[in-house]
Amino acid sequence: MVIRPWLVLFAVLTCLAQVTHAASARLSASQIYLYETVQLELTAAEESSPDLSALEQDFEVQGRSSQRSMQIVNGQIQVSEFTLKLTLRPLRAGVLTIPALTFGNEQTNPLQLEVQSVDAATQQEINTKAFFEVDVSHEAPYQSQAVFLTRRIYYGSDVQIYGSLPGIPEVAGASVQPSGEASATTAVIDGLQYNVYISEYVLVPDQPGELIIPSVEVMARIQVMLHSGRRALISPIRTSEIVLNVRPPPASFPANKPWLPARDVRIDSKFNALQGQIGTPLTFDVRVHVVDALASQVAPLNLAFPASIKAYPESPRLTDAIRDGEVRGERLERYSLVPTTAGIFSLPEVRVTWWDTQSDELRESSLPARDIEILPDPNAPPPNTQPNRGDNLADGIRMDTPMPSHRPRFDWLHATLTLLCVGLGASWLITLRPALLQRRTNEDHDTPESRAFARVGSAQHLAELIAALRAWLRHVSGDHPAHAALEAQLQDGEASLYDNLARQAASPTTSELRKAAHALRADWLREQKQTRSHALPSLYPAGN
Repeated sequence: MVIRPWLVLFAVLTCLAQVTHAASARLSASQIYLYETVQLELTAAEESSPDLSALEQDFEVQGRSSQRSMQIVNGQIQVSEFTLKLTLRPLRAGVLTIPALTFGNEQTNPLQLEVQSVDAATQQEINTKAFFEVDVSHEAPYQSQAVFLTRRIYYGSDVQIYGSLPGIPEVAGASVQPSGEASATTAVIDGLQYNVYISEYVLVPDQPGELIIPSVEVMARIQVMLHSGRRALISPIRTSEIVLNVRPPPASFPANKPWLPARDVRIDSKFNALQGQIGTPLTFDVRVHVVDALASQVAPLNLAFPASIKAYPESPRLTDAIRDGEVRGERLERYSLVPTTAGIFSLPEVRVTWWDTQSDELRESSLPARDIEILPDPNAPPPNTQPNRGDNLADGIRMDTPMPSHRPRFDWLHATLTLLCVGLGASWLITLRPALLQRRTNEDHDTPESRAFARVGSAQHLAELIAALRAWLRHVSGDHPAHAALEAQLQDGEASLYDNLARQAASPTTSELRKAAHALRADWLREQKQTRSHALPSLYPAGN
């Protein structure tokens, strides 16, 4: 039997195509320095995700990549490989072992890597080219006292920072918030030029005791000179751990006052006028400025205004800022004041009790009370100074006037003249009655009440309408139910205009207010007409 060579070659290649390749591992170098990285290449016939937990003790995996290769012979025979490349950074010096790793059902061969430590001179060069600075404003703050934390990283022009910079510190037992955006600048130290990246935070301890600000790190690629020449090392740049001793509030601080530690507290106010008018809103601002404290640490002021002034507070405005390397907060409370009575009234005094963290003593900041003059509405009717009709009748009788003791005799001449005058007067009144009625009608339409009600009809918006109705109601007195209903609607409307903390669920519309005012005025005018028709008593009361 003759064996043809080409048949033998075909059989060998077919067998090779069916061979399963064993997994393997190899390193890009067998010896490196501590701050260098090495490439670990893993190869297997089938694609899989190896378990890398065995590497975590001595290495940090900083990157990975993979690829699959395939070889085809004569369009029929193919050989495939799956390759996984890992970038490893050793965590310590010494001879480190890379154990056998599992690829599916296969295992790679173990390897060893010698990691040499850098000498003191090289370490000093690394520390000089890239380093952190961390400052805190207080190392022994009080509970709830704001601490200003500044973190700066310095790195030279030949240093490259890897990955993202550290974010907001995670501090157990304290709240931390950034103070604005991070900034970048440059600095020269000992003749060396540095790039500087600055991040600032405000830290507020929640409880007394030891407070630890943990260390953070970034990775930097640094060019240094070694025995073998100039090399690029990947070195971690770390901050030091910081421990704060947080003190509790002093026993001498009043237990009934909100705890406020600060270095300074000031109070000021702003008033748009020291003289107002009934029904016209005024704006009153009170600001509390604190240093080494946040605005949220200032308790609400809870001001008590006179009963004759309706106060509608807005939501407080809290502002925090970093100025001259210190924390500053500001709390603004704004009130819309609506006077209801004329006179001179005192706006409330403002007091804030706080603990001076610089001198360690109790302090109190205050804003004195201030007077405000409220003028009456110029369109209001004058006060009723005339006594009632009963008083007039009583006052019209002089107690010392002698009363006639007998009736005068009847005089026919006087009676005739009297009847003649009465007749002439009656005819004159009948002739002039239409003109008198028209004059009386014109007078009814040109009264302070009618002029005030005309402003109700010309009001353009809700605030103007409420002010006009307030002025008109001072002309309309009485205990009519419609009067109380309109007053309740006006209070709801004022609350919807000025009270931002608790707005009414459904405030009255301008059309609803005008409708209620027209109904009340119709009832009031009807009552006034009836009062005028019975204004004078009978000339000769019954029985006389």
